This record gives sequence, structure tokens and C-alpha cells, in this order.
Amino acid sequence: MTKAISKQKVAKKRLQTTFLLGVISCGTTLVGLMTTGVVSSAWLLPEPPANIVGVWTEQAVADYASDSFELRPDGVYVNGRVVSTHYDWDGDTLRYQFGDELYVYSYLSGDFIRQSPSHYISMFRRQTL
Repeated sequence: MTKAISKQKVAKKRLQTTFLLGVISCGTTLVGLMTTGVVSSAWLLPEPPANIVGVWTEQAVADYASDSFELRPDGVYVNGRVVSTHYDWDGDTLRYQFGDELYVYSYLSGDFIRQSPSHYISMFRRQTL
């Protein structure tokens, strides 16, 4: 009985060692291929933030009552006028100052959800031309 248990332990240890050597071998090969430039390391980098430049219009409200704003590389525009020459975009959250108000939007599935000022929850979608 002890020989059977001993054989099982040896077989388990052999399997673990083989697996570990396989992982080390694959890792070393991948590093070598990336170092020589055969395999690009771009797939390891995080996805770049979405392009948010454009006109964003409030959804689920009457056209005459909807808010909209335009994001350009040089700032934020409302009704064709510059309201802020600086905005922060980290890939998930957009922030800009308009007068005394800080506007904060969360980016979700291609839409902006206004978090602040929060008189009601509103969703903004980029207009397609």
C-alpha cells in the first residue's frame, strides 16, 4: 500500500515538474521573440483611450431641452463658444470646469453619463455626421 502511495507521489511530482518546465520554456521563448522583434509587444499594452473629440448630445429628452457640448483638442465648446480650454480625460472619466461648476462624466459603452452637476442622470451620445 505504501508503494502505491509512493508511486502516486512520484507521478504527481513528475507532472508538476513537467508543467513548470513547460511554463518556463514558453516564457523564455516569448521573451526571446519579443527581444529580437519577431513578436510585437504592442498586444501587452493597455488599449488606448477612446477618441472623444466631437459633438455630444443629451439623450432621452426632447430636442428643444437637450444639452450638448463639443470636445475639440483645444477645449470644450457649448453653443459654439469656448467654455473651457482644458479638460481631463483618463479613458474612463471626463472632467472640465465651466464657470463655478465642475462637470464630470463617466464613459460607458461609447456614451458619457453625467455625474456632476447631478440635478438628474443624463446620458450623452456622440453625434454621427
